[in-house]
Amino acid sequence: MIGKYLQAGQEKTITGRVTDDKGAPLIGVTVLVKGTTVATATNAQGDFSIATPQIGGNLVFSFIGFEPQDVSINGRSVINVSLAPSANQMEEVVVVGYGEQKRANVLGAVATLNPAEVQDIPAANLSTLLQGRMPGVNVGQSSGRPGAGTSLSIRTRGSWTAEEPLYVIDGFIREGGEGKEAFDLLDPSEVESISILKDAAAAVYGARGAGGVVLVKTKTGKAGKAKINYSGSYGINDARQVVDVLNAYDHALLVNNRLRITNPTNYATNKDWFTDDELDQFKTLDHNWLDGAWGNSSTVRHTLNMSGGSNRVRYFGGGSYYKENGNLEGAQYQKYTLRLGLDADITDNLTASFNLSSNNDVDRRPFNREDGGNDAMDGTFESLLQTPRWIPSYINGLPVGYNQYQHALEITNRGGYSKSEATSTVVNAALEYKVPFIQGLSLKGSYNQSKRSADGKSYRLPYELYSFVMKGGNNHIFTDEVARTTTVKNDNRISFDHTTSKNYQLNANVAYNRSFGLHNVGALLVYEQSEFESENFDALREDIVVEDFEQFGGFSADKDDVRSGAAANGRMSYVGRLNYRFDERYLLEASFRYEGSTKFPPETRWGLFPAVAVGWRISEESFFKDNVGFMNNLKLRLSAGVVGNDGIGSSQWVRSYSTTNGAYLGGSGLTSAIQNRNEGVASTGVTWEKSSSFNGGIELGFVNNIRMEFDAYYKNTWDILDRPSSSLPQSAGFKNIPSVNYGEMEAWGYDGSVGYTGNIGKDFGYDVGVNMSWGKSKVLKKYQSPGVEGTWEDEIGRMPGGEVGYIAKGIIRTQEELDALLEANPNYTIKGRKPELGMLDFVDVGGPNRSNEPDGKIDGNDQRIIAPAVASLGFGINLGASYKGFRVSTNLGLGGFGTYSFYDKEAMRSPSATLNGPSFWRDHYSADNPNAAYPAPTDYGYNNERSTFWMRDGLTMNLNIVNASYQFPKSITEKIGVPEIRIYFTGRNLWRIINSLEYKDPSLSRFNSYPMMRSFNFGLNISI
Repeated sequence: MIGKYLQAGQEKTITGRVTDDKGAPLIGVTVLVKGTTVATATNAQGDFSIATPQIGGNLVFSFIGFEPQDVSINGRSVINVSLAPSANQMEEVVVVGYGEQKRANVLGAVATLNPAEVQDIPAANLSTLLQGRMPGVNVGQSSGRPGAGTSLSIRTRGSWTAEEPLYVIDGFIREGGEGKEAFDLLDPSEVESISILKDAAAAVYGARGAGGVVLVKTKTGKAGKAKINYSGSYGINDARQVVDVLNAYDHALLVNNRLRITNPTNYATNKDWFTDDELDQFKTLDHNWLDGAWGNSSTVRHTLNMSGGSNRVRYFGGGSYYKENGNLEGAQYQKYTLRLGLDADITDNLTASFNLSSNNDVDRRPFNREDGGNDAMDGTFESLLQTPRWIPSYINGLPVGYNQYQHALEITNRGGYSKSEATSTVVNAALEYKVPFIQGLSLKGSYNQSKRSADGKSYRLPYELYSFVMKGGNNHIFTDEVARTTTVKNDNRISFDHTTSKNYQLNANVAYNRSFGLHNVGALLVYEQSEFESENFDALREDIVVEDFEQFGGFSADKDDVRSGAAANGRMSYVGRLNYRFDERYLLEASFRYEGSTKFPPETRWGLFPAVAVGWRISEESFFKDNVGFMNNLKLRLSAGVVGNDGIGSSQWVRSYSTTNGAYLGGSGLTSAIQNRNEGVASTGVTWEKSSSFNGGIELGFVNNIRMEFDAYYKNTWDILDRPSSSLPQSAGFKNIPSVNYGEMEAWGYDGSVGYTGNIGKDFGYDVGVNMSWGKSKVLKKYQSPGVEGTWEDEIGRMPGGEVGYIAKGIIRTQEELDALLEANPNYTIKGRKPELGMLDFVDVGGPNRSNEPDGKIDGNDQRIIAPAVASLGFGINLGASYKGFRVSTNLGLGGFGTYSFYDKEAMRSPSATLNGPSFWRDHYSADNPNAAYPAPTDYGYNNERSTFWMRDGLTMNLNIVNASYQFPKSITEKIGVPEIRIYFTGRNLWRIINSLEYKDPSLSRFNSYPMMRSFNFGLNISI
């Protein structure tokens, strides 16, 4: 007896390696001390180390796609295990709405991502790491500025109103735009799993599920010795592509050619004409303002996590720091995250959980009023890129002013800035009780609360520009003699804004799950209550009176403005779900959400959102097992349900007010006027949009490690919130009245994935994964002007959107072509002007009142949809290989099949005497270059309007990520007392493989936007 107690009190460390049946190491195998919660996982070499509280006992080895093994310890200190491929690769646990399910039992279209796949990649936004990794999930980014936002959408939109995904983090539904922000601020090191609900599985989230649901489960503690993990990386960033613009000489030649066309008799007398001596001088000039501003950019990331505990109490703590400096001075983004979690088994049946998380992010950039409130800094980048190259930025240290409307370099040197900082704190507390006298019954109560505070400050300073005495034949060459100074106001203002918001969610759950022979029954009932409220306050003053005093007192009290606002809404919901399985072959799930929202009037604020799904695991049938040896999984599933979308402003059903800028009265300050919202009209019958969602899926698994999954879906959305003002005559006097439930739209498509894992010998392994998405939609009912019905502008019966423009014939290159054109129609005009050499000519397709009868001229009536919105087919390709401790993986994106891209409007506009342009304009039409690729550099006709001339194939392919790592062998790490050491390299946005718009990055809407970044990061990961 004494020996037994001594044995029970001893602790033993066991090490070993886990491989597959061919000897290749398996990464991430769970090793569990049976009968306890003590567990660990294998590293990149398949090695593990675990401290067991008993000399005897068993270790359980489990891994997705392999049969688990229960191995007796039997006093051994080294245990090596080989796992056999599982006949059932469906044991993965997937987070779904209000719970978890085995992958084998999931009946909805649910995409998952293991954050370990992206753990080494530093990113300001977690969304960017999902790009190309999950079918049906679309991620976009339109600017490379540090901290620039991203977009995330799920499948094809079923409404023309906002249909954003809902974000649920650890069961806490995050409200509105704060949900996306909370998701993006997460660091991959603190995330356990990410699931995307794409179909009627989102019905349990009711009126907010139409855009799909993003479910996040963060890491929790695991019993065992404390494990500490640190990861740190440093990276350098530079533009993936900067548009090449004209040099000083070619730019001046273009301007001269433009003047010859627009003023053929007196062009040499125009002030913009460049004389021969000036052109000779320009051959030696190249004042590149962007080069003077563009510097080195770096990214720093650190993460530190710790977990451990006993069988009774488990803990997790983690934090991260991310900082990115922009290539333009003064642009910077940084964020901090902190997470603490504690799970305690108070009794064998009662478990308490407490989690606290906090994050802070700071975004700063120089203030330039030409950015227009756009945090992408497009106005700043535009001036640096497009200032003519014959204009120096500084002469003898003085900022040069010459026709340009801003000086981005001097703005930075002056010290003005725009800064925003937000801090959020979230508390989660839960208590779960497993009722001992009713097997399978559990009760759970949880409370979640978030508080967010955001502060903004804008310090907008005026600055001086200097004009210099000019020389040259037409005064285009600068001297160093100052002629005059000009003050650029740049708003000359200081402003502060402050926003606070808080949100709570209270849940009471009753869950039941039990098997009766071949039958398994699961049931869930949830009561949920939540409230959200926010307040904002902002104030400003204008006209600086004290330099370098960045407070209100430094600006004039004669011009100030103060205003505030508030918003609130609340919800109450009842959720139910029933699951039934028979013999692991036949599956049924039914759910509902009955929800009320104060966004809508009392008589329409409650709605029911039901869903049902069925599944058949054919591979579990005896006829399949006995006759199909090459497959180990075949499952069919169907789902249908109703989801909602309440993307509408709060309380449009009551009369409400807002403040707007007033006027300066008597020099006493800027008054704020009060105005009615929605023209003073209240909408009393409005409710949420509703979508009927249908999905069919098939899952296949083969014994040779090939996995396939395909889904097809259809969604019909009705009661779309639409404003009837577009269908009212102007005499009605309404421009912005409340939305009403009217519209209808349908969407359909398919998505899927194929994966394969293999190895050559025992040391070399490889994997291939391809996912694809295709989707289309059609408008069935929508308010629109009666005049467009039945015309090419009518949106009914087609996919919304599409590019409107002219059908181009080409450039009028010869006098013969021009003469023939006018001979056929002497009154022919293009935008009211007689056609000329070098102009683009177009097809005459219509006349007044949207008719399809040509009228002998080219004007706005000849516009048509030249690139209809079409279903786009896109692929994400993931490749990986490993050899011993080395691992390399890549992610590529291929998309835009069947679509078209267009030159952006800024690029179509030919360069002028004050604004440079893309270098493709070097090959413009002129008398000396009649076979040019581009038209004459004038704004005549529709040369600079969207047309098929500027249209290109929309296909793109990009190498998004390359990740390489090396796990040092234990023979090395054990000598220095560190169990695990790994070094890694990550490259992002490395190569645009296919790009039909060669002059610019197709990710950008304008060639003069802040460019996308290419980054190279080097890091170290240590676990002790």
